[in-house]
Amino acid sequence: MCIVQDIAETIDKSGMTIREVARRGYIDDRTIYKIKAQEQKPKPHHIFAISQATNEPTLIRSMCFEECPIGQRFGFRPLNNVNKTLLAVLNKSHEEAIEFIDTLQQMIQVILNKDYKKADEKPFFKGLQELLDFLHCGQEIVDASIREWGFDVVAREFEKHHDKCIKEGYIKEKAPEMSA
Repeated sequence: MCIVQDIAETIDKSGMTIREVARRGYIDDRTIYKIKAQEQKPKPHHIFAISQATNEPTLIRSMCFEECPIGQRFGFRPLNNVNKTLLAVLNKSHEEAIEFIDTLQQMIQVILNKDYKKADEKPFFKGLQELLDFLHCGQEIVDASIREWGFDVVAREFEKHHDKCIKEGYIKEKAPEMSA
């Protein structure tokens, strides 16, 4: 699916008119009409504005996955065929966490074995797959939290997390402030 289709679906699912999305996102409604008609390519700030206006964060990840080589290679595709309620996402994340924890010790053993051969790497990569499943669910928790409490609330939690990482010494210097 292309980003333009994602935008159209997001607006349709929101139940808002294009004019309402534009007003809430502080962008010109003609811009949204042009994007939907594929007369104008959406820019990141358009995607962010529409995402905030509709309270739908997966639109941002769709753009990252479709438009950015880094996102295509190392990003998670937005899940579009699952129950996205916060409770459902938390329950699935719990299952994935258990599956990852079950493989973690095997991953450690592979790395501790200094003489391991390529054939011995299988448990490590199984664990890596379990971790990726869990992290994918983690992204879905973030998205569901945004839907529940809004972008600003979750953004503040990210700021607190980054501040904690700086305080604990995991990050040497504070990153530049993000503008809203």
